[in-house]
Amino acid sequence: MRIRYTVPLVAVIITIIIGFIILDSSTENIVQGGDTTNVLFSDADEMEAYADIVIEVVATNDNTHVSRGEFDGHTLTKVEVLEVFKNNTGKDIGPYMAVAEPYYVSDRIIGHDVITYGDYMPLEEDGNYILFLSWAENIEGYWIVSLEQGQIKLGEDASDDEQTEFRSEQYQNLIESVKEKYNKN
Repeated sequence: MRIRYTVPLVAVIITIIIGFIILDSSTENIVQGGDTTNVLFSDADEMEAYADIVIEVVATNDNTHVSRGEFDGHTLTKVEVLEVFKNNTGKDIGPYMAVAEPYYVSDRIIGHDVITYGDYMPLEEDGNYILFLSWAENIEGYWIVSLEQGQIKLGEDASDDEQTEFRSEQYQNLIESVKEKYNKN
């Protein structure tokens, strides 16, 4: 009699566990992190003066998420450096480097949260960008300046970016100024 009830019970438990595993691996929730203050730049020259490094890169999918508590973290993303426009660090910039992005991933019981700061959108794998970077002592690495302001997407799909219609006039003007300055139109 026990076997008669045990087998279906075990089958139900296994089905529930498999359901949680599937949900956990496929559920992603994008959450805007805490309030942030970022500098709004009027043009490429102003932003370049603020940055330690200005580079053109291609993003990879090599990411390390660093969480230091609720709404405190970043992601280190490896990028391939195509061109260096400015380097005030006194150090050579290799063909690859890690840059800190203002977002991180936090696991939940089911799925995970992608915690972003402000209007920042993570670098897309194989995406071409001009990045404005500054040294950040608290993470001992190079941070993208002023959230989305320091990340300018290049290429044909940059103008088709789903965020385009939500960008402010200031940010649209900054993008055009950066592309013009670095001959990336």
